[in-house]
Amino acid sequence: VKLCNGWTYNPKGELIGDRLYGVGALDMKSGCAATMIALKGFVENHKEFNGKIIATFVSVEEGPYGMGTNALIEEGYIKDVDFSIITEPSSGFTGNPYPDVSFGARGGYGLEVEFFGKSSHAATPELGINAAEDASRVITELKNVEYIEDPHLGKGSACVVAVESDGGACSVPDYAKIRLFWHIVMGESEETITNEIRKAIERAQIKSSYQINFREAPSEGSRGFLPYTITGEEPITKIFLDAVEEVCETKPTISYFQSIGDFNYLGSRLDAPAVIFGAAGGNFHGSDEYVELESVVKTAEVIYAFLEKVLCP
Repeated sequence: VKLCNGWTYNPKGELIGDRLYGVGALDMKSGCAATMIALKGFVENHKEFNGKIIATFVSVEEGPYGMGTNALIEEGYIKDVDFSIITEPSSGFTGNPYPDVSFGARGGYGLEVEFFGKSSHAATPELGINAAEDASRVITELKNVEYIEDPHLGKGSACVVAVESDGGACSVPDYAKIRLFWHIVMGESEETITNEIRKAIERAQIKSSYQINFREAPSEGSRGFLPYTITGEEPITKIFLDAVEEVCETKPTISYFQSIGDFNYLGSRLDAPAVIFGAAGGNFHGSDEYVELESVVKTAEVIYAFLEKVLCP
């Protein structure tokens, strides 16, 4: 995340009461800190325990391929896990009061649509095929996509993240490209995305030819982020919820993430439950990002209590 404009606190760190301001303070330094605190305390107090703990702190999480976690999965380092706790700031992201536990997340794909028209002089545009205009018509029709609605994840969404075209000083542009990020829910896929784009193009009645390209990826598993949900009825998930309630002295709210991250890989590719649980705060990826430190401490205590319940029966 790049340093943005608009900061009124020190982006390198400023403590005001229980709030720690700084770039990444909430997303995702808070989760890393909570995990490290919990693990340090656990191994100091329990020299021997049942099972195995795998803690991963990887790079390139949000873009574009989740390469760190993808490599761990494909090289077999985490193939036998029984449960994943992703300490993304669930309360901070959902806006729910702490504690909040997410039982799943929408997925998503990055892709582009290229349009190939015909150039002509701008004084006689009727002699050409304006690829930029055709692209704009398709963008308009994407507002009319019929998305599947999941009872937990809601609906998907298509977002135009970039538009490219240039006819020079005085020419009809013969090329245009729109870049999309398309969030999906259970039951949607590359195929359903492609079908909806083709329907939008048919409704737009464009003259340009076109090509749909999903982003290239290092491996098949990293082509996109698949959506996932858990029921909450899994025995190990119930143990985790018990730990949350005992430490926080209240039941957590249950939510579902609307965007993508490495939790999609862990939740959809390991055949084991994955929960998202982390700190409270605000302004992630923006100016004056902050985390509420008490929630970081509580997150560490929850992880510690859960490990004791599972590994020290």
